[in-house]
Amino acid sequence: MSKVTISEFIISVVELIEAQIKEVESSFVNSAKGLLIKLFSLSLLVMASIFFFLGIKVWIESYLGEIFAYFITAFVILILALIVSKVASWKIEQKR
Repeated sequence: MSKVTISEFIISVVELIEAQIKEVESSFVNSAKGLLIKLFSLSLLVMASIFFFLGIKVWIESYLGEIFAYFITAFVILILALIVSKVASWKIEQKR
């Protein structure tokens, strides 16, 4: 049986801590990159939705007038928001 000195033990512990810190740092960087990509894609989705609903509003406005176009577009957005909300709550209940 070989003897392990206190200094060798301390060096081993410090090396282990250093390896763990590098692993956590790598994991954090990967998570941050993923979060940034998701935030960027979400912002593009929001912009696309805004232009889509503005296009619907302008199209309806050419047939029914400005006031009815706002009402109909708001109603369509409200219905879509309710559907998304119900699907999200259903998915949350499925996970439980």
